[in-house]
Formats: sequence, C-alpha cells, structure tokens
Amino acid sequence: MDTRRVFIIVIAFVLFGVFIADEVSSSPVKTDPARLERIRTAKMPRIVKPVMFDTPEADAICSALEVFPPDNPWNQVVSNWPVHANSKNMIASVGADKPLRYNPDMGFILVPPEQKRVEVRITGYPGESDKGPFPVPDNMPIEGWPVTYQRGYDGPGLTLQDVQYDKLRRGGDRHGIVVDPVNRMLYEFYMARKTDNGWQAAQASVFDLKTNKLRPDGWTSADAAGLPIFPAVVRYDELKRGIVDHAMRVTIRKTRRAYVAPATHFASRHENKDYPRMGERLRLRQDYDVSGFSPEVQAILKALKRYGMFVADNGIEWAISVAPDPRIPNLHEELRRVKGSDFEVVVPPELTASAQSYTKNGEPLPNPPEKVEFIQSVSVGNNHEIRVNGKPFFPIMSWAQSPKNYRLLHSLGINTHAGRGDPVAAKETGCYAVPSFKPGVTENGYILAWIFDDEPDMPSGKGAEAKPKKSPEYVASKSDSIRKTSPDRLLFMTLTGHFTVEQSKYPKDVRKTLYPQYVRCADVVGFDIYPIYGSGYAAHLDWVGKGVSQLCDLAGPKPVYTWIETSKGSRWMTYEKQPDVLPMHTRNEVWQAITHGATAIGYFTHAWRPKFKEFAPTEEMRAELKRLNAQISRLAPAILAAPAQESIFMKLADGLNCHFKATSYHGDLYIFSVNIDLGEGAKNARQFDPIYPRGGKAVFAIEGLKAGTKIEVFDEKRTISAEEGKFSDDFAPLAEHIYRTRL
Repeated sequence: MDTRRVFIIVIAFVLFGVFIADEVSSSPVKTDPARLERIRTAKMPRIVKPVMFDTPEADAICSALEVFPPDNPWNQVVSNWPVHANSKNMIASVGADKPLRYNPDMGFILVPPEQKRVEVRITGYPGESDKGPFPVPDNMPIEGWPVTYQRGYDGPGLTLQDVQYDKLRRGGDRHGIVVDPVNRMLYEFYMARKTDNGWQAAQASVFDLKTNKLRPDGWTSADAAGLPIFPAVVRYDELKRGIVDHAMRVTIRKTRRAYVAPATHFASRHENKDYPRMGERLRLRQDYDVSGFSPEVQAILKALKRYGMFVADNGIEWAISVAPDPRIPNLHEELRRVKGSDFEVVVPPELTASAQSYTKNGEPLPNPPEKVEFIQSVSVGNNHEIRVNGKPFFPIMSWAQSPKNYRLLHSLGINTHAGRGDPVAAKETGCYAVPSFKPGVTENGYILAWIFDDEPDMPSGKGAEAKPKKSPEYVASKSDSIRKTSPDRLLFMTLTGHFTVEQSKYPKDVRKTLYPQYVRCADVVGFDIYPIYGSGYAAHLDWVGKGVSQLCDLAGPKPVYTWIETSKGSRWMTYEKQPDVLPMHTRNEVWQAITHGATAIGYFTHAWRPKFKEFAPTEEMRAELKRLNAQISRLAPAILAAPAQESIFMKLADGLNCHFKATSYHGDLYIFSVNIDLGEGAKNARQFDPIYPRGGKAVFAIEGLKAGTKIEVFDEKRTISAEEGKFSDDFAPLAEHIYRTRL
C-alpha cells in the first residue's frame, strides 16, 4: 500500500451508471436469490465476547451475516458481463503465464454489540481515516495470524501478543479486521500494532454493512483501492459448505494511476493504459473446466466465474486472500494450475465504450529533452546550480558504470555518467561524462567536468588516531594541476559522510579544519551516505538531508550533490539480514537532498551479494527511477531558480520531521516539500530494525497568500483552495508534494 495519493475528481462511473453523492445506484442488478435466502434463514448466534475467526462459533455467525445489500458490487453476479475492450493487454501486463495464488493473510475477529471502544492512534493517514474510538478487543489478530507464523520458520513458540507487538520487527501491512455482526459494522486497520500505550495504526476505515456507501472519492482505506477487505476473504465456513458467494480481492504488481468504482483511490505512478486500474473486475473464463479440482478449490473457482475479483492492492501477481485458518488445507499446488490467461477483465453491460477507457488522470506531463546539448561553456550560477551554455542544468548521475549500460541508464533518465565516464559513449547516448582526469583525453563537447579521486577523506582509525586516505596537501596539489591543464571544466569531488556530526570518526576540531581544505579544492562537492545499503539502518534515512545541509554550509556558493542508494547487496553485511532498499526510500532520499539544497544527484547501483552486479536495481526500482528522474528533469528550471522572497513556514502535525524548499520561477511560487518522519522509536532503533514512518496534515503559512487562491499540486492532478495566509495538505509516510501557485 506503498506511495498513496489523494486525488479529487468531478465524476465517477459506477458499475451501473453514475454515482449520486457517494451511494451506489439502486438500479436493479443481478444477484443470487439463493444466497440471500440462505443468509436470511440462518439464525445469528448470540455474541457475548470476542470470537476469533478460526472457530466453529465464528462459522455459525458468518453464515448468518449479510455483508452489504444484495445489489452491492461485492454481491453482483458477473458471469454474463461483457469483456473489456482492452482485456487481453491488461491480462498480459499482469502475467498471462503466471499462476493464481493465495495469501493466507486476512484473519478477523467478531465482537459483541456492546464491545468496549478504545482509541487507536492514527499515524499515517489521519486525513483519510474515520474517527474513533473503535471496538477493538485485546485479542484482535494481525494479518497472517496464526497460519503464516505456524508454517513459517519462526515456529509455534510465538504468541498472538508477540505478533501484535511486532516482536520479530517484520513491519509490513499488518492489517487488523474487526466485525460487529449484530450492528453490521466493519472496522479495518492498516499497519496495526499494539504498544504499551494502546493500539496504533497508519489508517482506519469504517464500513456500514447495511448500506452501499463508499469511501469519500480519492480516499484510501486499509486496502490501497479504498475497498473493504473482509467481504473479499475466503473463509472456512464457505469452503466447508462448497459455496463462496461473493467477489474476491486480488493483488497485482503494477496498477495504473487511476481507479474505477467501487474503488475510490489509486496507488500508482504508472500512466500505461495496459495496466489495470484499482477496482478493475476480473473473471475466470466461463469455459474453464473446474471438474478436476478438490471441492475447496472448486468452490473458489466457481465463485471467480460467478462473482469475479477486484484489483484491490499492489502486491504479488494473481494473489487472492484466504483466511489464515489452520482448518483450511494447503491449496497452493491446485490453484497454481490456473494461469493469468484463464482470466478476463469485464465491465457492466450498461458501461459504454467511452466509459471503459475513462481514467481519473489527465494527460502525462511532457518528457524532458532526449539528449543533452553540446557544451560550449560550463559555469556555476548564483543559485548554486551548474550552468551549461548559460542555462541551468541538473545532473542526474550514474556511478562507475560500463558504457554497455549507458543506453539502459539513459532510458531511466540518467543524463550524466561519473567515475568511469566515457565521453565518446556518453555522447552517443545523449549524455554527459564526468570522468577521472587523464592528460591527453580528447575534448568532444560532452565532458561536463572532471571528478577527483573517490573519497579522499576516508579515515583509517578513529578519534585522535583517524587519518584521511589522501592528505589535504596531496588533494590541493593534484586539483591545482587538473585546473591548470583544463581550466574550462569544473572539478567534482565526492567525500564520505565523515564530515557530518552523525557519522564522523574524526574529532570535532579535526573536522572543522580538515574539510574546508578539501572543499576549497573542488568546484562541486558531494558525498555518499547509504543508510540502508551501507549500514542496515533504515532509521538513519534522514542522514541524507542532514548531510546535504551540513555540506551546503561548508560549500558556500558551490553546488552540492549526494549519491543515493538503490538496492541491497552490500559487501559489508550478511545478505540475508540486509533490509531491502525500496522505491519509497530512494524517492524520499532524493527529495530530502533537493529540499536541503542539492542541485545534482547520483545513484549508486552496485551490489556485491549474493553475486556482483554493476546495475542491481529491481524492476520496481527501475520504474521509480524512470518516473522520478523524468519529474526532476521537467522541474529542473524551478528547482534551480532563485529562492522565493516570501516568508514561508511548513509545520507537519505533531511536530513530525519535514522539510521544504521554495523558489520563484517565471512569476510562480514553487514549494518542494517532503515528510521525513521515520516513526516513533526510530532514534533507538537497532541495525536491521524496521521503521514505522508516520503521516499527518501539514500547514503552510505563506506571506501574501489570499483566501481562495488555487494551489496546484504538481503531477497529482489536483488543486487546493487556500485560506487567508495558509493552506494545508495531507502527507502520507515518507511522501513528497510539489506545489505551484501565483500570489
């Protein structure tokens, strides 16, 4: 439920017409009368205490529980619905050859109507959460309990309380689901965790199972699509009965930046119309033969033909949710016989062709220029920016890559190759080179700068015994020689993070005299701190922004850059213990760097474990790099523009860590802002510990801002109407927003 964005739209098509307010249309729809008769003739047992889902008592309760009205999308029979015009391409994008799977993930607890209500502290999406208190019992199960833990390597020794407190520090989605069957109310939580001070969660959603009311448009839920989870879960009582009579939920890796009812929220940056939207409905082909499967799997497959499944979240392809009930046999091998090509995307009969292609996002922004231009001059501007031929240029660099990778890197938005930068290959791929200086190198108009020996300040020893790899005297002598030989090119120098208060092995007095000497020897200075890749500390993610700020203070008017981590695979740690470097981490580090003053960035992409790779980012990371780098290239003139003259102040709820940069470009005010909060307990986190970043509402106070002024949220297709002197917006964990307005 990674990278969520609120998105406001004017109209939304539903499965049977249009939304009126936020209630599904009451037009007659096809449902199963036998299902309704079975539920309404069953007797609801009396509930006097919380009942866990994996019990006979829960089976009896759920069998008598009517989940949403008969005409609700979860209860609609779709076996005769027409196939979407783009179904084949959407199925292919998910994986036509990939198998159907299931996650034994979504447990739940049934509570009596008088269940005591407790406060749940909302840490991630307070602006898109329903208000408490909530009827959460002490024994609310966390996603995966108990089957995932009993069948995993952790063994049976773990207790539910251990899981509630996240004793193993696994992190993850950690969904919690509470159902009040008597009042027909549903409470769902994302990233639920019990603490010594009570329950907390990143998000809380309440659904009235008596109505068809949806989440507010643009709002998320405990599921990324804004959908409820409980109605989609395959339960033991259903498999025992041999009938699953509702739609299911399915996860896929790549969704589109769009949603279709009953979904209310997207969670993607991809514009590709071959990717399914959140809320897209898929159905098993009617001619698929299910006769060779066990009764349990037949029940699931028949339901997928009759009710289908909704795209509900980003995750492993073709994975439906089954309750983690020990009584349910292992279904994996059977389900894997079903392939993606056995499904099709369907639409309601009333939905027109134009509505099929409707999405909630506008046209994508223009792409940056394909190739950099021939260099006639390189200089440093008044805003700490590099200027090529008199125009601001934002270097987006690779480090020590072979020329054979240049075309791939260029396709991901890299415009400069440093370290082993080959000027000839760089020119051929439309990029600049920043190579190590070698006398006699032929200038071809695509050498942006030279780069000094890597990390000359690297200390051996610590404290009073610490000595740098290259002395300031050596560095000064060599840099003078380079500048005399090539006076029309800049000189880059990459330092370690040992100039920072957080990381340095040097005593304070040594730092204060050592680093100004290094900085004087370069025209552009940078550094590398890899919190996760380098040391396994996700809790040190904010060291990137802190390092940029401290280096800017040292560099004065000179441009500053930093190297950003993109994968795991460090040679300094056991591979199995290393946390993953996720796209959200890389993106957050980049915007930390930019908002703290960096006017260039570079990516470190090497991995040494489990085997050496010169370019190791995952496919998901590559997609994020492509999107992020294109965005930076488009915004470069504004990022590198003069600072805004107005007095501006940003405050995130509860004093959470955040930062912003404001510039003035062509009469518009640009604000680049980022949530850097790493969560409660991050300061005391140990190596390899997960972090629990929090979100909240931010208030921006701006001198001269008039009430009613429209604030454009860049690349999110939404606007905010200002109050007098201020505006506010919600920030998800580790999220960034870019604003543009004219005062």
